Amino acid sequence: MATLPEVLKSAVEEILRRRPALVFLGNYLRGDDAAGLLVGARVKASAEYPYVFVCEEGLENCLHELRRAGVKVALIVDAVDAGLEPGSIVLSRLDAAYEALPSTHKLPLRLVAEYLGLEEVYVLGIQVQNLEVSQGVSRPVAESARRLAEALLEALGRLGAQR
Repeated sequence: MATLPEVLKSAVEEILRRRPALVFLGNYLRGDDAAGLLVGARVKASAEYPYVFVCEEGLENCLHELRRAGVKVALIVDAVDAGLEPGSIVLSRLDAAYEALPSTHKLPLRLVAEYLGLEEVYVLGIQVQNLEVSQGVSRPVAESARRLAEALLEALGRLGAQR
C-alpha cells in the first residue's frame, strides 16, 4: 500500500497545527471532480474536529458557515488539473499559479479567501484523469483520495482531533 511522501505529510501536519478550516470541494456528477468530497466524507465521519466543511453544492453554499467559524487559515482539498500523473497529490499555497489552473468553481478561490478574511489558504489537490459527466471516479484518483483521507485522519489524531 502506497502512502503519502513524508515531506507532504509533514507539511500538511504543520498546516493542521494552525487549526485551519478543512474545506472539501467537488462534484459527484463529474468523475474525478468528486475527489475532494470523497476525502471530506471520510474525514467528517471519523474526526472530531470543529472546522470540517464538505461543500457538495459548491463553495459558495458554505460561505456563511466558513465566515461564522472565524478561522484565519484554510486547507482546501479539491480535484486539480496540473498536468500531472492521475492521482498525484499536490500541496500549494493559494497564489497566482494555482489560480491559473482550470477550475470548476463559480467563484475564484482568491475572491472567497478575501471575503472570508483568510490570511493563509492552502490547496491540497488530487490530479484528475476524467471529468466527464456521469463517469465514476477513476482508480488512481479513488486510491489517492483514500490515502489522503487516512493521512489527514492520522495527523488529526496526533493533534488530538479524532474520535
